[in-house]
Amino acid sequence: MAFEGTSDLRVSLATLVRQMLENLAQVDGIPAFGNQPDFERWTRVGQERFLALRQGAWQPPAFATQIRWIESFPAMVSVRSAIADHPVLRERVDRCVGVEFARHGRPLVPLIYEHMLVPIVTAQRGYAFDERIFDQHFVRLEHGLLDEKAHLVQFVPFNALLVTSDVESVDLGDGYVLQPLTDRQLSAAIGYHAVPAIFAGGTNSVEVGRAHQWGLTFASAYPIVSESPEAPRAADVELPTANAGRLASALRLVCGGSVVATRLLHLQHDDDFPLLPGLGAVLSDVPAADYARPTLLTAAAVTEVRLRYEQLGRPAVVSDRSLQMALRRFVQAGSQHLAVERITDLMTCAEIVLLVRNQIQVQGKGARIAAEAEALLSAAAPPGWMPGHVRDFMVATYRIRNAAMHGEDLHGRTFVRLDGSSCTALDAVADDATTIMGRCLSKVLDIVAQ
Repeated sequence: MAFEGTSDLRVSLATLVRQMLENLAQVDGIPAFGNQPDFERWTRVGQERFLALRQGAWQPPAFATQIRWIESFPAMVSVRSAIADHPVLRERVDRCVGVEFARHGRPLVPLIYEHMLVPIVTAQRGYAFDERIFDQHFVRLEHGLLDEKAHLVQFVPFNALLVTSDVESVDLGDGYVLQPLTDRQLSAAIGYHAVPAIFAGGTNSVEVGRAHQWGLTFASAYPIVSESPEAPRAADVELPTANAGRLASALRLVCGGSVVATRLLHLQHDDDFPLLPGLGAVLSDVPAADYARPTLLTAAAVTEVRLRYEQLGRPAVVSDRSLQMALRRFVQAGSQHLAVERITDLMTCAEIVLLVRNQIQVQGKGARIAAEAEALLSAAAPPGWMPGHVRDFMVATYRIRNAAMHGEDLHGRTFVRLDGSSCTALDAVADDATTIMGRCLSKVLDIVAQ
């Protein structure tokens, strides 16, 4: 689609680019290309590997990067004249341009250098003028200068989340989507330490595991302005942060594991013409996660994850103090590296959700917790659960909690599993306890959310 009134700019800009390329051919001869360090952006070179390196970048001669070189060409006069005569372009070039809460200078010469000369030379691998390639980059520049809106993407990377191949994305409504992060978003996450990046093979090479490449995204459109309003409104950061937190809780409840939502970042949409400078982040604390126990999201669990996410946002749930405290202890348990610490937190969660909420005060807490859990889950027990298994397991697990709280040595003991079998590994007990408490909390959510 051609914009009205830009034909003069196209003709004059084509003349300018041709003059620059002819000069480069005369003075520089043959362009050189090579790898160029770029620590502002990490480029993917594999499933998990990223390099701070632009591969095959044009190595311009020093004079070509100077403003006075571009200004010296006769065609610059007609380029500036075409911009001055256009009612929109004259407000978008050599002015402060952006959205109401973020404007910055947009000088003409860097625009021509970065968005015309460099990509044209790189695409052609030479200094000849190719009208087809010129038109491709002119159309992008034209759209970028005349677009009426800029699209800001806010996103929160998730750590310790593995997603099976049958899940492409999860639409959560209101514009929020759980999906794989783009390469630009992952680059930003690496730069702001929102994902665990391990240096591999040098200072310009890092690895980011597959369990840290998804995130919650939210895109908003803002009018492009050259003058800021008297009271500019900034993008909301509290709601995306809160929604990411409740999605992490929903994933924990349904799928278990150790997934966490990290910190909120934002940048312009990948498909937009660059307008907003760089990127930004809310430098909040990054919650702890046990990377050895990532949360596994499958297509079969997506519907329930959506349900729990929606329930966790309801006012009755948000204002329920004891339920919120139990949810925090459940999430904290999933982040613990030691199984005995997980069990301790999970049994504290059980006390809150099964005793405190019901205003039950008894001496033998373990037996009463077990009975309450058995009763709560009796109508929603999954296939294969036998009557009495939940009660027996909770009684035995609460004893483990008491022993751990009093500093007893649990090494060498035999423990009870949820299916009635015995084991010597506390990790298996902690996994079963996570399953039980996830279902208990989900059942209480069903009641409170109504």
